[in-house]
Amino acid sequence: MGIKGRRAAAGARRNGGIETHAPVYTQEKTSDVRSVSCVTSKGSSAKKSQSVSPKKHEHVTITYPDGSRFAGQVDVDMLRHGTGTFVAANGDVFQGEWVRNVFHGHGTRIWAKSGDRHEGMYHKNHRHGVGTYLWANGDKYVGGWRLGKMHGDGVFSCANGDRHEGKWKKGMLHGQGKKTFANGDYVEGNFVANRLSGWGRKVFFYGDVYEGSFANDERSGYGEYKWACGDVFKGEWRAGVMHGKGVFSYADSGNVQSSWVDGYITGPGVHQFRCGSTYSGSFKKDQRHGFGVLKLTSGEQYEGNWTHDEIEGYGAWSSADGRSYCGEWKRGVASGDGLYSKALEEPPDEDDDEFDVPLVRPLEHGCFADGVLIPCKSFVIPKIVVPDY
Repeated sequence: MGIKGRRAAAGARRNGGIETHAPVYTQEKTSDVRSVSCVTSKGSSAKKSQSVSPKKHEHVTITYPDGSRFAGQVDVDMLRHGTGTFVAANGDVFQGEWVRNVFHGHGTRIWAKSGDRHEGMYHKNHRHGVGTYLWANGDKYVGGWRLGKMHGDGVFSCANGDRHEGKWKKGMLHGQGKKTFANGDYVEGNFVANRLSGWGRKVFFYGDVYEGSFANDERSGYGEYKWACGDVFKGEWRAGVMHGKGVFSYADSGNVQSSWVDGYITGPGVHQFRCGSTYSGSFKKDQRHGFGVLKLTSGEQYEGNWTHDEIEGYGAWSSADGRSYCGEWKRGVASGDGLYSKALEEPPDEDDDEFDVPLVRPLEHGCFADGVLIPCKSFVIPKIVVPDY
């Protein structure tokens, strides 16, 4: 393309794609009616029935060589100026205010191919200011525009029932906003490029609520999640799941203070049961696993190894009445070799001097099967049951 061609193309772009051509026009007036026809073609002279120069803002009908046409007001240079309707060669319609061939002011544009429609303010061929855009599929936006893109306060209503409202920037939700979904869920807070980022809140239609930090539409950072059943987690999140330190409070079984990895309790932690019992020790993927100490409200205590939520391996047990066992366990039951002591036969006297040495039962060696001492079946260590509340 030569320099002349590039200049012509640049000129077309400056006109926003609404090209101008040497017109074939008729001039109409409501008073002192005159009809003037003018045909302009390359290499021929124009023939006029009457020599009349179009006046400023007079109403004319113009047909351009490419088939586009305009009906409305023009200025002395035959440029679209005032109000009028332009129908492009591709069928698009521009109806509204014009300034020197530029769509500028209040107007309506209809896209022939897609069926979309916009009505509102224009600035130099661009949607600019308050306007309403209707998509052929039923989507709708009402609000501010800037240079052809949604900008400022606005509401985008989707045909499927979703609704996005708030601050917009360069065609995307940006700043404080709210998204309401057709199923009843909604999120509100700070948006960056259409995604919830920073502090926000999400409410699920089934009753769950999350309030806290977001990144790219996902829970990330510190936040509080409340389940409809009454469970609550307060702590750190990553990529939408619990990750980091936190406290999980169960509606019916106390709370756990620990660390989470990819949504699972993992590492050292404390489970405080609602009944008053406690577990302090290691967790792995939501289960007691590794070394841990269980203290029951009955006075019993177990200190030792756990495997997949079960007392398994080597550990020590003691009861409120003085019995104790230190040895092997299987699924919460003393099983195998170990050292044990029986209960004290008489409680300490309250009148004994505080410096008296308390009675201590010596440890004896024995073998247990399912919690029963072999061969003395009268000595039984009960199965240790972890509370579920």
